[in-house]
Amino acid sequence: MRTQRSVVWLGTFVLVSLFLICFRGSNPSPAVNVFPSPDPRPSAIFQRPAIPPNAQLIEQTTNRKVAQPDGFILLHRLSRMLSSIPIGYWHANRKTLARLGVQLIDEYDTIYHALLPFWALEPKTIRERARETLGFDNSMIGILIRNGSVSLAEGGAYEQSWQRSATVKMIKTFVEYLPDMDLVFNALDEPRVIVPNEDLQRLVAIAKDRISQDT
Repeated sequence: MRTQRSVVWLGTFVLVSLFLICFRGSNPSPAVNVFPSPDPRPSAIFQRPAIPPNAQLIEQTTNRKVAQPDGFILLHRLSRMLSSIPIGYWHANRKTLARLGVQLIDEYDTIYHALLPFWALEPKTIRERARETLGFDNSMIGILIRNGSVSLAEGGAYEQSWQRSATVKMIKTFVEYLPDMDLVFNALDEPRVIVPNEDLQRLVAIAKDRISQDT
């Protein structure tokens, strides 16, 4: 009798245990997300700044208080080398740029560095080379300035006539301050002067030496 009762209890225990195991297996614990979804908001390093970097640089430069920037000093040195430049030309140039809304006037010295090698050449040589380029179908526009006005504008292809007219119109705002000169413009906006590096460095050295002697 005891043996039969023990078997009944053992069977009951086994059935209850199986029931509990099955019940727990049918209700699994919520899975943990090992890879959470990304934040829809981008990181601060990828967010667009409130002020663009180029605008920040312009603002920083214009807020700088510089008495005489290098570009303006070099400009005055070059003006002393040209006795034909009217008095007050550079001040008129600055007034024109200010009227056009140009913010960076003194800091724009690229043109001075670009023209520096030509100061090593004789003015006669430059005038001869300029005349040699005109009169051909090579997209070169010639502008002659006499007595503070444009006396002649020729050259360039037929489809470049608009550029010739636009060039004359552009310089009319300050041509009264310019000395008599013959200008040659490349209508294709491409450099036409190719010089070996050794010759370029030699010309730059000569130009700097001339400027230092005249100042």
